[in-house]
Amino acid sequence: MSLDDQRYYEILYGFYPVYWSINFGTFAAHHYILDTAYIDIGCDTVDSSIANVTHRFIYPQYTKKIYFVEGTIKGQLVFEAVGGATVLTSYRVTLCKMGIDGTISDIATTGTITVGKTLAYTGAPYYIGDAVVLPFWIDCSVEKKVEDEERLFLEIEALCSNNFCHLLHGNDPSHIDLKVEIPIRG
Repeated sequence: MSLDDQRYYEILYGFYPVYWSINFGTFAAHHYILDTAYIDIGCDTVDSSIANVTHRFIYPQYTKKIYFVEGTIKGQLVFEAVGGATVLTSYRVTLCKMGIDGTISDIATTGTITVGKTLAYTGAPYYIGDAVVLPFWIDCSVEKKVEDEERLFLEIEALCSNNFCHLLHGNDPSHIDLKVEIPIRG
């Protein structure tokens, strides 16, 4: 194996800063981001969002060079019952790229994963909902090229029985809600 064939894993965490957003391609005033480290725990962030909508977490940095995604993309997601009981029926995770012109291309996906998990909820006085941590692996054995000035984003889709099912994306390194490891070589 030559030096050019060696890859490294870019480890990224997903969260939602309240007072910061990005405008890029089709993303306007977009708050969901991926970063290599959590920001200060004191920063104002949103801990969860209703899971029944598509979430896109963008990596806000340009690459400024051509590189390839190749190997197994892996990570974890956390879903929780917030405000009432719910059923997480299925989910799908896709790594995508977007060009400056807004062109979106899928790099690789898990496909739809059936879960069928009931998440209970306890009301007053505790207000505690069940949570489930779900790992994922995405096969990207055929290398995918990422061009200059394209940005990566992680797309998460979930099907739930109601809007009490939330995707967690808190800014807390002691409890990782959303993590992805991307194999990159360049």
